[in-house]
Amino acid sequence: MNMEQLEQDKLQSNVISYLRFWLIVGVVLIHSIPDEVVIGGTNIINGHNFEIYNSFRYLISEVIARIAVPTFFFISGFLFFYKTESFDCNIYFKKLKRRGRTLLIPYLFWNMVVVLLFYLTQTFLTGLTSGENLLIKEYTWLNWLKVFWNGNKINGDMPINYPLWFVRDLMIVIVISPIVY
Repeated sequence: MNMEQLEQDKLQSNVISYLRFWLIVGVVLIHSIPDEVVIGGTNIINGHNFEIYNSFRYLISEVIARIAVPTFFFISGFLFFYKTESFDCNIYFKKLKRRGRTLLIPYLFWNMVVVLLFYLTQTFLTGLTSGENLLIKEYTWLNWLKVFWNGNKINGDMPINYPLWFVRDLMIVIVISPIVY
């Protein structure tokens, strides 16, 4: 590798690190700016009495910050194919194996942690459960599959550990990456 290539790689890494910080801030803003605000003891719902707040909240959390998740997907795809001269079966399976370690194993582990917490709650703290979820000890093989795909009772199309939907969808794109390439 020549010096120019090293400098270009370092610059690219710095740009991605810089973007990553702001994208993380965007994800936090998507999830944290309230629809409801109390000012001076008055409950102002959806900013009806405070339009500047409502407009600013909408602009920040629903327009600007919403580019964060697709940008994370784009960066992941860019880095997946970065410096890939050709994309044959050997490279594909090597990348799948690596992503299995970095995505699949943590995905399975953290979903199972949530299942374990549900099980412990259902077993020892039954008063904290709503009774709407099937007991873990009564799971069928289909229920176990749903844990990783759409096992979230509140958001039925999400894994039981809801925030991991991004990793799940990223793994799907990686599996179909020969088509994307």
